[in-house]
Amino acid sequence: MVAASVFYLIVATRVYEAESMIEMSIIRPRIVGRASAVIEEADLSQSEEVFNTRLEKFRGPTMLDMTVARIRMATDSPLSDNKLRKLLKANVALKLIRRSRLMKISFRHPDREFAMKTANAYAEAAEALTAQENKTSSDNAVAWLHAQAIQQQAALEAADQALLDFSKANKIDALVRDRDRAEASLKGFNEVLTKIESEEFLARDMFNALVKLEVSPKKAGHLPVSIPRAAEIQTMLEQWVQATSLRDALLTKYTAKHPEVKAQEKTIQDIWDTAKAAIERATSTAEANLALLRQQAESHREQIGKQGELLSDLEQQIAERTTRRTSLVRAHEAADISYKSILNRIEEARLSADENTAAIKIVEPARLPEKPVKPRPVRVVLIGVILGLCGGFVLAFITDALEDYVTDYRELERELGVKTLGMIPSREPQDGDDLAIAGMTDKYPDLSESFAGLRGVLDSPQFRDVTRSVLVTSTAPGEGKTTIACNLALAWARSGKRTLLVDFDLRRPRVAGLFNAPAPGMSLARALQSGDAVAFGDLAYKTSCEGLDVISTSVWEDMHPADLVGGRAVPEFMRWAEQEYD
Repeated sequence: MVAASVFYLIVATRVYEAESMIEMSIIRPRIVGRASAVIEEADLSQSEEVFNTRLEKFRGPTMLDMTVARIRMATDSPLSDNKLRKLLKANVALKLIRRSRLMKISFRHPDREFAMKTANAYAEAAEALTAQENKTSSDNAVAWLHAQAIQQQAALEAADQALLDFSKANKIDALVRDRDRAEASLKGFNEVLTKIESEEFLARDMFNALVKLEVSPKKAGHLPVSIPRAAEIQTMLEQWVQATSLRDALLTKYTAKHPEVKAQEKTIQDIWDTAKAAIERATSTAEANLALLRQQAESHREQIGKQGELLSDLEQQIAERTTRRTSLVRAHEAADISYKSILNRIEEARLSADENTAAIKIVEPARLPEKPVKPRPVRVVLIGVILGLCGGFVLAFITDALEDYVTDYRELERELGVKTLGMIPSREPQDGDDLAIAGMTDKYPDLSESFAGLRGVLDSPQFRDVTRSVLVTSTAPGEGKTTIACNLALAWARSGKRTLLVDFDLRRPRVAGLFNAPAPGMSLARALQSGDAVAFGDLAYKTSCEGLDVISTSVWEDMHPADLVGGRAVPEFMRWAEQEYD
């Protein structure tokens, strides 16, 4: 993929991009050719809508025609007008710059000078299109405004006369003066009532405070000055507190029945009675003040009610007489506003028709591009690398899915549903017999260690009951079952257990040759064929490894291994072996 990317970069056509930038004002044409003819100012909340509207106009056929005309003036392109329009539609990009009044005009073409001139021609066409729309709107509005001015002048004169006649027939000013006097009087009564109600509120709080006042040493303190007889009550409270303190001091020396303590108790009671009398007199004074204030407030409320009725009557009379006048005034104001608006718009229309009120201006013309925008080497190479990596991963996954080899013991456990008990390292010795008896020669210590670990697993409490007899087999010849069986038997023998290794390979026996066994009088195959259990004891011979005995076999021409292994002699042989060996 990287090579394909490089080849693409070499043969691809270089495309250049030229950019021009224009600024769009959000002020619309002030004079428009429609019946309302109102001044339209810019609305910042609708600026996005205005810009998007202009953007669609700049993509329209009128804009393309104006741009093609300017391209003809700036270049000597051999393309027809129709092909130039298609070229502009396909390669011109208009983009509003976010949070600004700028719009970018970009054009791509293999000829960088043509790209620059086309981008500038498009910007000039946008400016000219907006100026043309403003000019047309102003010219259409001038004629209509003159006719509207004559009608509005006549309506204003009629409104002036109607308002004058009504003012002479209805005397509203006198009623207004009477209403103002009534309002002033009502305002004065309300102010006095507010003041009285405020004093009444304070007097009520003062009265409530005196009623609830409890004279006690814990609550004795400075009373508000506004309470009647506050100084007298405060003096009594202070004397009471002092007397109580003196009594408490005497109680620390004497009992409650001591004469001095009793005398002080009488003094405290006298002070209490005096304070209570002062509080009652203050309460009576506060109650009298509260009653007086309530009487004054009620009197002022009656006066306010009478003034309110008078003011209501005057307001009703004024409202009835001003209803017609208000209608006439509104009609006059509307006529005056309309007439003045028409006069202002006539002047604005004349100015707008003569000046360029275009809301578009070119702020940055296109320059000659220096570097092509297509193809982009970094992007092309990066895409090639990414595609190459993705293709490699896909190919690896497909290869892994189609692979039919076992690559890991976990795959065997997953596919066969069995547990792996040990891992034996792979070796390729010059002589395969050395590998089969590695546990006896210690030529391959790592291999011997692996079989010792496997023997430890089989001897564990989990498997001990089912591993007195172990069968080693394989799916095809030459897969290492002899090597596994011999080394596993050597590992058990070296651990101190009496072990019997039986060569049950009745087609290609090898065990006898590995342990240099002498030619037996009767081989295993003969013993199984005869079914004589007494002969089993003569089959085993001792090896150079202490604790390990071996039973070998021999092959003859008419022997049928399947019949021998499936016969009744094999279970008897296994029972004999488990009785004689560990």
